[in-house]
Amino acid sequence: MGIETALVGGGAMLAGGLLQAGAANRASDTQLEGTYAGIGEQRRQFDLGRQDMAPYRDAGTAALGKLSALINSYQPFDGTELANDPGYQFGLNEGTRAVEQGAAARGGLFSGKTMRDLVKFGQDYGNTMFDRRGSFRLGEQAQRYNQLAGVAGTGQSAAMGGAQLGAQSAGTISDLLTQGGNARAAGIVGQSNALGNAFGNIGNMYLQQSMLDKLMPKPAPTGGVYGA
Repeated sequence: MGIETALVGGGAMLAGGLLQAGAANRASDTQLEGTYAGIGEQRRQFDLGRQDMAPYRDAGTAALGKLSALINSYQPFDGTELANDPGYQFGLNEGTRAVEQGAAARGGLFSGKTMRDLVKFGQDYGNTMFDRRGSFRLGEQAQRYNQLAGVAGTGQSAAMGGAQLGAQSAGTISDLLTQGGNARAAGIVGQSNALGNAFGNIGNMYLQQSMLDKLMPKPAPTGGVYGA
């Protein structure tokens, strides 16, 4: 019964090895499920982050286009718009009238001095309004530029934040994939080791039992009718 006993023991070892292999496989599958769940959550968070940043990126992109158009269309102030400005014309007319009324009151409306006063007033008034309107236009341009630049900067920050978020997500997913690969490899190695050990033990048991049977053979059956 030695070989039979060895076979029974070997079957038990094989069953144990199969159980260990199955356990190793299930453990690696469980780790892989956790890895894939982590990857899915990481991607979900990345998508949410990109979605939250989208309005700022879009606003920044639109502002950048307007900023480029503003810079390209810039023209230095040359004073031509003053001629069509009602406020400028009103001030010029009122000032001219005041000079003429003063000269008329003194009895020198058509004198050379009155003409010089009118020319001087027109020049002074024009220079003053030119500087004032030029400064106003320059300030208005600068204000618009700063507004668009601020929005464009917000969009740039959002784009950089999205890039950083993408890099972090890529690194995290790469680490999770590496962990998943290691877990799967560990499961395969565990299966192989469990089955290899089981078959090795079965072979050793069978070899040992065979040697024992040769060293200690079974006794021959006794004679007699019943023995025969």
